[in-house]
Amino acid sequence: MRRLHLASAIALAAMLVFAPAQAQTTMTASSWVPPAHPLTANIFVPWLKEVEAATQGRVKFNILPKAPVAPPQTFDAVKDGVVDVSFTVQGYTPGRFVLTKMAEFGFLGDSAEATSVAYERMHQRHLARLGEHKGVKVIAVFTHGPGEIFTVSKPVTSLADLQGMKIRVGGGIVNDFTRALGASPLLKPSSESFQMLQSGVADGIFFPPESIPGFKLTSLIKQGTIVPGGLYNTSFVMMMNEAKYNALPQADRDAIDKLSGEHFARLAGKAWDAADTAGMATMKAAGVHLQTASPVARHRRRAAAGGADLVDLHRRHRPLLPGPAVDRRLRADRTGHGRPGLLEPAPGLAAPPAGHGRSVRVAHPARLAACAERDHRPQRRGLRGRDRLAAVAPRGQHGSRRRNHGHTADPGLPAGRLHGAAGRRHRRLDAGHGLDRRHRQGATMNEALLAFAAMLLLAFARMPIAFAMGLVGFAGFALKASAPAALAMVGAVSYETGLSYALSVVPLFVLMGNLVTRAGLSEELYEASHAFLGHRKGGLAMATIVACGGFSAICGSSVATAATMAKVAVQPMREHGYSDALATGSVAAGGTLGILIPPSVVLVIYGILTQQNIGKLFIAGILPGLVAVLCYLGAIAVTVRLDPTAGPPGPYVAWPARLRALRRVWGVLALFVLVLGGIYGGVFTPTEAAAIGAGGAFVFAIFRRGWSTAFLRDVLVESAVTTGMLFTILIGALVFANFVNLTTMPAELIAFTERFASTPMLVIVAICAIYVLLGCVLESMSMILLTVPMFYPVVQHLGFDLIWFGIIVVVVTEISLITPPVGLNVFVLRSVLPDIPTREVFRGVMPFVMSDLVRLAILIGFPGITLYLTRFVA
Repeated sequence: MRRLHLASAIALAAMLVFAPAQAQTTMTASSWVPPAHPLTANIFVPWLKEVEAATQGRVKFNILPKAPVAPPQTFDAVKDGVVDVSFTVQGYTPGRFVLTKMAEFGFLGDSAEATSVAYERMHQRHLARLGEHKGVKVIAVFTHGPGEIFTVSKPVTSLADLQGMKIRVGGGIVNDFTRALGASPLLKPSSESFQMLQSGVADGIFFPPESIPGFKLTSLIKQGTIVPGGLYNTSFVMMMNEAKYNALPQADRDAIDKLSGEHFARLAGKAWDAADTAGMATMKAAGVHLQTASPVARHRRRAAAGGADLVDLHRRHRPLLPGPAVDRRLRADRTGHGRPGLLEPAPGLAAPPAGHGRSVRVAHPARLAACAERDHRPQRRGLRGRDRLAAVAPRGQHGSRRRNHGHTADPGLPAGRLHGAAGRRHRRLDAGHGLDRRHRQGATMNEALLAFAAMLLLAFARMPIAFAMGLVGFAGFALKASAPAALAMVGAVSYETGLSYALSVVPLFVLMGNLVTRAGLSEELYEASHAFLGHRKGGLAMATIVACGGFSAICGSSVATAATMAKVAVQPMREHGYSDALATGSVAAGGTLGILIPPSVVLVIYGILTQQNIGKLFIAGILPGLVAVLCYLGAIAVTVRLDPTAGPPGPYVAWPARLRALRRVWGVLALFVLVLGGIYGGVFTPTEAAAIGAGGAFVFAIFRRGWSTAFLRDVLVESAVTTGMLFTILIGALVFANFVNLTTMPAELIAFTERFASTPMLVIVAICAIYVLLGCVLESMSMILLTVPMFYPVVQHLGFDLIWFGIIVVVVTEISLITPPVGLNVFVLRSVLPDIPTREVFRGVMPFVMSDLVRLAILIGFPGITLYLTRFVA
């Protein structure tokens, strides 16, 4: 205990060197959409580079490789200092940003640039003073391009086609539209769209055209309906941490302000328009059937005959919108009426631009707020036309409503005129908002390396690795950002990890493996393998490898495979005269197949970290798993050839006995085909496959052992303990990874690898070497969680396939399970077989380590082995 306290004190003292040391200001920037998505590649990153250039490098941005929080928590993450610059969809938090609905009107037009600029001008004239974005520095508000209708299979040609459909939406007015149309809106971030459509949770999606290829949906979407003028828009806000902005020198703040507002809105709109055009071309090339909704005039003719059509949406559901005056003003700004041309910046946004002819009065901002919250347009009975418009306009200075002609500015907003909820929002923004007001600099790569050293020091002091990673990650984040930011980050990571739908596959596969283990299937697998291979030299060890491969196909855990097969296979081998080294080495090596042959918990974690298709990862692991079995069999053959006494041949088993033994393992084959065959054929998703596999394993276990309350209790408790351990490690690793992402290490790694652009395979070899070294001191799950967030952007930057890289990572991780001094599988065997010395086990695994290195070279040199089956995944 004293040694743990000493190590903790040293580690925390080392973290105190995380002090500002740079002359420039480094801000963290985070995007929750993929790096190749236009929102990141064509809007977010270019603007950050503009700021760096405008400030002559005094302000730099460290773009995090992975967002530390989920999209709905992004606003609070910026406000609390978890990240310094980011953007969010305001509709992701229903009821929080009610005024943004005015920019989400349907049928505003087909240009994101025009709508974004109009929305930004409306925001600066009226909305900013109401304080909906209190606590952050608003860079700009903007919208994406016109939203359209896309479905997986059913075409939408009329309103009736939407009845009962489940539609993924991003919140805001489109949520109300969807419900009013008779469909069921599913409010989820856009980053979850693929999983929802692939799993059948959603039948379709409302998206701008660019987002279909941007979120890799072209393989799922088959039908699209283009609504003239757009079915809806989605409002975004680009923002910066207020305390970090206020701490900048005045010259840098001025440079940022110059690039904010309408400049950013115009940049975003142009980029989105270009991306929408490219998205339409991509969908056509992919064979998506696109059709255009009929025009309004045609609808009105058909409506008279009792028909219905999509483009009547705006007229029929107009009460959902927050005011006709706002709509007219937005449309006037958007189309160029009453202001300079769209492509020329307005002369001054503090006051509205000069108009032409009669200008349009806009509702008082306080009334706008109330109208938006009530979700209906204000009107007075008996008033029509201009009188109704005047009814929502503000009173003049003496209380009279005046008609506004000619070049008239929009009415001001005296502080004393606000009332109700809107008035309470009209307060001076608190620049600090409770944050640590010290001017903090970005963390460097050296500080990230120091954090790794501190974490390893705590691990060597026997602190559980999950807590070592979490403690160092929290301390580093608090010292480089602020304590409230670190607490907010830990809370968000814990909440999102426990709430993750994708991670629900983990406890299900763990349960499936425990049910199969308790059902005694491992003994029959070994007996069947023994019947076919036991008569050869080293045949019992070969049978152990084959049995481990079969058990891995329904277990997914290396530790469980090694522990289970150790009880089954080691004693028979010792009875037949096998050396302890070969007996234990074959079990320890065979156990590593549990994280490669699907279903694999490690592959699930890798898929979530890198946003890769888990089903494809499972299929990609099949052929490398078979290669692993063959390489291990070869290692045994070489071992017994060099030392025939290590594995003498056993008795020959006749074919009738072999067939009887084979029939007893039908359960393994049935579960494997059910789970992997369903994924391969596109019948169900990995999560559904895990649930079906767990259900099948339960039926199989009851069939084999009969019903027992004690049996069920033991299985559930063991599964809960294992799952809790995995999730604790996952949360700790993600906290640590968020701190590492806060440093410059990911960016410096990418910059370093650019030197090897002509020989990228050297980078892969170097990464593999790092994994082998880390495997000597870290266990497999922690190593995956710590390193993958850093390495996968580098590999992606070099142009390698991330599915292939995932299998390479798992293969190298397998080596770490049997290499000294950690070698988790070795110590599992030592606990099961205490009479065998640890050095004997390590001596026995060395031929298999050499075999792993040969297999690794084969898979790196011939990536087609890994990717071949993924071409045929439905």
